[in-house]
Amino acid sequence: MSYVESRNLTNQNYILTNENSFFLRFCDSGFKNKWCGFWVEDQKFLEYFAFKINDEWLSPFTCKKFYLNLNEGIHIYELNNLEVEERITLLKGFPALLCKLSFFNQSEEKSIVNLLGEIAFNIRKGNEGWHDRKYEYFYSNYLLVKNELGAIALKTFPSINFEPNAFYKDHYPSNEKQRCFLPGDFKYIFELEPNTKKEISFLFIANENFSLVKKWVEELNEESFLLSDLNLLSYQKVVEDAYFESNFEDLNFLFKWSVLNLEKLYKKLKVGRSYLAGLPWFYQFWGRDLGWMVRALINLGFFERVKETLELLLNFEKDGQIPNFISNGGIDYNSLDATLYWLWNLEFYLRNSKDLSFFSENQEKIEKLIKFLKSRMDKDGFLVNKEFETWMDTLERTGRCVENQALWIKVLRCLARIYERFEKKRSKEFFGLAEKVEKNFLKKFWDDELEFLIDRIDEKPVRTKTINPLFAFYLLDLPFSLKLLKKFENEFETPYGIACYSLKEKEFNEMNYHKGASWGYLNEIYTACLLKLNKIEKAFQFFDLLRKASEKFCITCVPEVWNSLTGDVFLLKKDRFEETCYLQGWSCSNLINCVDEFLLGINVDFSNTIFVSPKIPPNSLFIRKKRVGNDWLTFVMKRKKETIEVDLLGKNSKKFKILKLNFE
Repeated sequence: MSYVESRNLTNQNYILTNENSFFLRFCDSGFKNKWCGFWVEDQKFLEYFAFKINDEWLSPFTCKKFYLNLNEGIHIYELNNLEVEERITLLKGFPALLCKLSFFNQSEEKSIVNLLGEIAFNIRKGNEGWHDRKYEYFYSNYLLVKNELGAIALKTFPSINFEPNAFYKDHYPSNEKQRCFLPGDFKYIFELEPNTKKEISFLFIANENFSLVKKWVEELNEESFLLSDLNLLSYQKVVEDAYFESNFEDLNFLFKWSVLNLEKLYKKLKVGRSYLAGLPWFYQFWGRDLGWMVRALINLGFFERVKETLELLLNFEKDGQIPNFISNGGIDYNSLDATLYWLWNLEFYLRNSKDLSFFSENQEKIEKLIKFLKSRMDKDGFLVNKEFETWMDTLERTGRCVENQALWIKVLRCLARIYERFEKKRSKEFFGLAEKVEKNFLKKFWDDELEFLIDRIDEKPVRTKTINPLFAFYLLDLPFSLKLLKKFENEFETPYGIACYSLKEKEFNEMNYHKGASWGYLNEIYTACLLKLNKIEKAFQFFDLLRKASEKFCITCVPEVWNSLTGDVFLLKKDRFEETCYLQGWSCSNLINCVDEFLLGINVDFSNTIFVSPKIPPNSLFIRKKRVGNDWLTFVMKRKKETIEVDLLGKNSKKFKILKLNFE
């Protein structure tokens, strides 16, 4: 187990998850905004809990330390002659939260401990604020609270006294009015001998189905606490399967927690299992976001989940268009690039998993995706998108957007490689179209005066300098990559990362999501581009920047986006200010992709050939466990001055051929 200590109790929060629920709280123990509490899928159930010990509250004033252990939160409180440890975990297999209080008598005298527990419930939909639903509650040997949306039960171990005193309370976490229901107080008095310890546990279980909650709470007992250990062990196994180690501790930290945080997003919705775009408020499967997340999962060797996700998205294609997002409440198709990302990852999955039958089994639907994209082509072969169909979905970027053309060229080359194994004639067709589109792209998107790629071509070229040429830099081998880099360095870089709009553009606003803020996943893509050009020292400066960003807000998480001039996470979106998403899927994923594909330079062919082109610093050592097909391999890479050694270890490592490319 590995513990991470919060360095900023007041401002940092944390997220715990299992397959169907999550818990959000601040590291100082506060429930400071409407997203804090216990959630089952996208519905909230628990607003907060608070405990008073001998007239002192466990609160931000008495919380002195916080540790995150994989998927467990640990608060340490210091009271008069008493230390209290509060451990928060979720149970594997159930939408259940376990809060375990441990009391330590540090004095040489017997202590009388008087505990009062205040529990506030707020059963509401995720997109709601204040509501006036009525609650009912029942108590036997457990408390059961319900309204029309669902029910939540609370059971204590040992059983402690409950005194009914029901009332409704309005309060204003982060200045947003909320209403919660408090059914009464839990009270317990006990003696604690000198230098001894006592534990009291509070088990919450919730669901929209009242009968199911009642059944579960009656079945669960103290032996069920082992399910919280199983939840932790499942996260530990993920880390072991995705093993990465180097002599750069900050990079080790980033990689490990990117893997763990990505795992926290693996959820089951009514339509199936996949990865949420982010928590707490992106409780949907987003086709575009999954484009980057699936690639990371392939790099991690989680092929079964990749196949599950690709099939899920493909099952919901509509006239060849992959959904923009899928939620329990519906499906949206307002995205052009989700279809592109699906095909990009198809080729990567086939190469790495060796599961070529997946293509044969789904070829009919794959052809529909290709047909949809071709229906959007103009005479130059460029793809034309409608308004709000790009990742900058707050802007009306209609026409031929630069990032979509780069991705389209990449996808055409991927399709050529796939069809080379099945239909060589089609392979030549895709290769020829890729050549045509790339030739036109270089001619019409490169601006000699700007020395930069234009953002898009609508009725006429739009020469606004945005971050979007970065995608072409990342995906393609461009003749003007060094000129692009110079422009990014001079007009986009800040001490807090790379902005998504040129600082010299009139509309630049460091607080605006799509006109100046700095995005986690874009900083990771930029780092990959630096490695691509062998700018190793500078790439590690960006790794350091990302490590610092992971300490600012949600502990261990690189945020979705932040103010590019201050690093603050309150941003302007359309007509309002809001916090950035705490745990964002593509911010986890692109760190993994950057390390595997650009730092270590691992590239698996359709055969058993593995190309490696490491871009690692002098006097460095990197060890990475990876899956190819059904084989787990360990790559060991060492660099001493200008010499790089690559060794491949594993039971079946000899069946693979390693080709080391020139790293310069």
